[in-house]
Amino acid sequence: MKKCVRSFVFAVLILAVLAGVVLIAFPSPQKCELLNCHGTDFQCGPNPPEACTAIYMLGDGCRKYAACEIVAGNCRLAENPLLTECISCTNSCNLMHDPMAAFDCEAACLNK
Repeated sequence: MKKCVRSFVFAVLILAVLAGVVLIAFPSPQKCELLNCHGTDFQCGPNPPEACTAIYMLGDGCRKYAACEIVAGNCRLAENPLLTECISCTNSCNLMHDPMAAFDCEAACLNK
């Protein structure tokens, strides 16, 4: 009977050690999402906002090209030529003094 209990305890210890090795080798995925809601200054990190305002700002249309990724354990904005082009075009619209003209300019950027 003692031999059976020892074998059981040994098996439980082996399983616990293996479970620990699996957790170390395959950690839970890190959260990596957009941190800001508006504009063209896209930033990524582990604590995204729970909610965003419904107010539209120049650059919000570029969000469709923005994505975050984890590279070598670091959260960063994924490289995307469409995003770079959209940001550049939209930022040039910011130079306009007429808000309606700026939004029309951004719409043209998004329809390229």
